Amino acid sequence: MTTQDLQQRFGNSIEKTGLSETALDLLQNARSKNTRKAYACDWNQFSCWSVDHGFESLPAAESTLVEYLVHLHRLGQSAATLARKLSALSLAHQARGFRNPAGALVREIMRGIRRSGAAQRKADPLLAADLQRVCDRILPDVLGKRDKAILLLGWSAALRRSEISALDLEDLSFSDAGVQVALWRTKTDQEGKGQTVGVPAIDSPYCPIRALKQWLEIARIDAGPLFRPVGISGADRFFSIVKNKRLSDRSICLVVQRRTRQAKLKGYFAGHSLRAGWTTSAAAIGVSSHQLMQHTRHLNERIMRGYIRSAELFDVNPLALMLKSPD
Repeated sequence: MTTQDLQQRFGNSIEKTGLSETALDLLQNARSKNTRKAYACDWNQFSCWSVDHGFESLPAAESTLVEYLVHLHRLGQSAATLARKLSALSLAHQARGFRNPAGALVREIMRGIRRSGAAQRKADPLLAADLQRVCDRILPDVLGKRDKAILLLGWSAALRRSEISALDLEDLSFSDAGVQVALWRTKTDQEGKGQTVGVPAIDSPYCPIRALKQWLEIARIDAGPLFRPVGISGADRFFSIVKNKRLSDRSICLVVQRRTRQAKLKGYFAGHSLRAGWTTSAAAIGVSSHQLMQHTRHLNERIMRGYIRSAELFDVNPLALMLKSPD
């Protein structure tokens, strides 16, 4: 990150820090690209809100942050989202040489928001049978081949939407057994050491390897971003693939939502539905928590146990025994 980059994010006062170019580069790598983008967006939104409501954004008073958090809470934003926004605002102030305005009052407001009972809406898992139903309704055109490859690979490898978006063709290693997917920076691997997920080839119309190869062939991709925007124009549905442009993680979410609506599935589906769907489906057929964590790269077994409990909600429920018909 150059001084100019930091100035755009934190203002000209960053020059007063006297940071070397090496230090600036390390600061750039302290957080993932997606986190930096989110922080920049968070700061811009806060600045605009402050101007609209007559508050000073830099330095911001603690009472200003409290009013902003209340405003976001009323909009229905989750406590996790508000915590991230607070981190962005705190970092912006500290980088400019100001004290962190998030003091005791802000911490109490956040505690109240967390205890308010407003649950964060979670995406429903896209279970195996539903995934097949979705794929059955996808047309075999260019857009359909791309979306089918996204759904089957993302589901089979239990990928996050950001991981699907970040994939390059060079990250895939094909063999007769299937494909190895190299993930260079993930939510649980922020240092970029790299992780690899294996996806086997299967004798099925829902084989992710077959879907992936069909997309690569029709898109003529030989390097660079794996999944790219597809433009459609004209009554004859002329497709144009945007070369060397990556499909965003938000677009991955929209693919899931559009295709599940097309299949008339009931529920709330989003990007996380692919990862949650594989995990819940695998737990339902008895895959051990160790194998689940190895495939999903979860570091927290408590989170993993949540998927297993979801899969067992009806299997181990004794209601049928308690309310059985009398002999």
